[in-house]
Amino acid sequence: LGKAGASTTLEALATGHPMFHTSFVNQSEKTNVEFCAEHRVGKYIPQPDDLVATLTGFLAHPAQLEALRENVKALELEVGTLEIARHLVEKYLYYAVPSHSEAVA
Repeated sequence: LGKAGASTTLEALATGHPMFHTSFVNQSEKTNVEFCAEHRVGKYIPQPDDLVATLTGFLAHPAQLEALRENVKALELEVGTLEIARHLVEKYLYYAVPSHSEAVA
């Protein structure tokens, strides 16, 4: 639940959660809202009263929330943190070892 920034949106989706956007600032954030709507992995709810009603509706009808979660899973997003860390270690660990960094300098 939050503004349609890329980090917030992708963190929610990458961890298997639908995204409920409450606002967006620029075109790139609007694109995040449109992506979530198109793929049925979230909702855009800019009005506070609508937000309460929407979330209450999901509590009353949990199958609707589960359908959004299933749509998120269908995106098959992967968290790349481990791959990035592995790449950095493989590429730069050689230079971090004192004997190697002295030889390079």
